[in-house]
Amino acid sequence: MAYRFPRWLSDGLGTILDVLLPSPCITCGRTGSAMCAECLEAVERFRRPECNSCGLPIPPDTTQVHCDECLRARSAVRAVRSAGPFDSTLRSAIHAFKYGDRPDAASPLASLLLAPVTRLIAGNPIAAQWTLVPVPLHPNRIATRGYDQASLLALHLARAVDLPIDARLHRVRETAAQVGLGRHARLANMSGAFRFQGLPIIGTVVLVDDVMTTGATLDQAARACLAAGCTDVCAVTLAREP
Repeated sequence: MAYRFPRWLSDGLGTILDVLLPSPCITCGRTGSAMCAECLEAVERFRRPECNSCGLPIPPDTTQVHCDECLRARSAVRAVRSAGPFDSTLRSAIHAFKYGDRPDAASPLASLLLAPVTRLIAGNPIAAQWTLVPVPLHPNRIATRGYDQASLLALHLARAVDLPIDARLHRVRETAAQVGLGRHARLANMSGAFRFQGLPIIGTVVLVDDVMTTGATLDQAARACLAAGCTDVCAVTLAREP
């Protein structure tokens, strides 16, 4: 079932933790914030014009609304918007967030998703209901890491844009690492990895994840959501590997 996270509770807990346990910036190390304003500002952002499907920049003088790759490929995700390319500051920040035991970085990183989700909704005004759905880790991975980074991002994004979250998408099969695999190998690796549990979900789903590479993970997550009854699936990610 979709739910809304109380803004006052999240803000209050965050303020208390910041005062009692000031964190070093995950990119520059300065104390005071999980990711300082200077490092957030240093993140390279995607700008328009962008492909209507994958959100990657396209030449400003083109008449196309889709990039060449999206014209060739098929995906269950109708549209993806990402904050920026997976390099430099954003790469190091995401790496620290995921592998450096820094769940506190979810809040500043989620702020980078505000522009992508706003562009996504503005470009699709006819959707009657939008619901954020985090792309989950397998339970074994969560037990090892201690948290699910996509779920944390979705929680902070939900309160910022006042959208409900539905956390009933589950990763039911533990998959091999995707690093080094091409699109077809990634699709095969992720096939059947997700299942949506419980009552049907209605309206438009917005998947939330940290990085999009070939789109195989988002594609399989989207198929599970569509099978559960939603009418449309879009996605937002922090970063995109071209």
